[in-house]
Amino acid sequence: MPINVVNRHLKRCQSATLKDLHPTLLIIILAPPSSNRYFHTIFIIIRCAWMLSMKIILILFFCVIGLIYSSKACSLKDNLNQLIMCVDHYPPLQVILADGEATGENVEVAKAFIKRLGMQVTFTGDTPFKRCIHWLKIGHVDIMVGLLDSQQRQKDYHMYLYDDMTVKAFFTHKKGPKIKSFKDLKGLDIGLLRGVQQSKEFDQAPSDYFNKVEVGSLLAAFSMLEKGRIDAVVCTDYYGDAILKRTTAFAQALVKSSYIMKQDTQVFIAVSKRSKIAVYHQKFQQLAKEMYDSNEFMKIILDFQYNYPQYYLE
Repeated sequence: MPINVVNRHLKRCQSATLKDLHPTLLIIILAPPSSNRYFHTIFIIIRCAWMLSMKIILILFFCVIGLIYSSKACSLKDNLNQLIMCVDHYPPLQVILADGEATGENVEVAKAFIKRLGMQVTFTGDTPFKRCIHWLKIGHVDIMVGLLDSQQRQKDYHMYLYDDMTVKAFFTHKKGPKIKSFKDLKGLDIGLLRGVQQSKEFDQAPSDYFNKVEVGSLLAAFSMLEKGRIDAVVCTDYYGDAILKRTTAFAQALVKSSYIMKQDTQVFIAVSKRSKIAVYHQKFQQLAKEMYDSNEFMKIILDFQYNYPQYYLE
């Protein structure tokens, strides 16, 4: 076989598939073994066979890589839809039930928020708060609810506002005292949520200036006010407004005073910047703003307070 013919078949081998390589090899094998051309032919056969083997290996290699990538992509997608929230037992904000399930104001906020994102959330067991904070920082858990803002937390977490308790209002009985300034609080029995800061002036007032009556829930405070057991209730303004709107007896008997106080108390949903879900930061930010602006977060909290009064007992 002339060398130019052999070379043509060699070129064909270089782009050969399993289907067209077989006749190529036959033509080369049947060529008469003249002088060194025979050894050249054998070399071509070996080279073609090697090239074909490499093609098969490469095809199998990329098939395996494709399967692995596809499997990891599916697994990653599933993982991105699964969030872990760290909680401690801290009624009524976070309640760990006997069966291990979690509820509470913060938990219900998280469930609603994450459901709106099309994701799912699971909860740790009763975990000390400091450990939760550490786990969130290193990305061991994805989310916490109920954190106050700070510069360090801004560095470690994406923070989404869901509750702003900055403006504090006073509510009184329609037949009760009129509160137009701070000095009008003197001598009054004032109901307020236990452990909640109001304003610097209010919190640091002399103990004999007025009497603080701490309660477990705003519903309990407004009920005491409606029955005349206290003179006023101080709380975040829009929470008080919502309670009056939802309860006919309160709306008929109670009124909001004109005097307000301000205390920079904003509460946030926090997502770890080291979490796999941090890539959805803009999506989370937009949804949190929508739910806050529409008072959806407030409604979730008030619904929990109305539906589960047992967690607010004295």
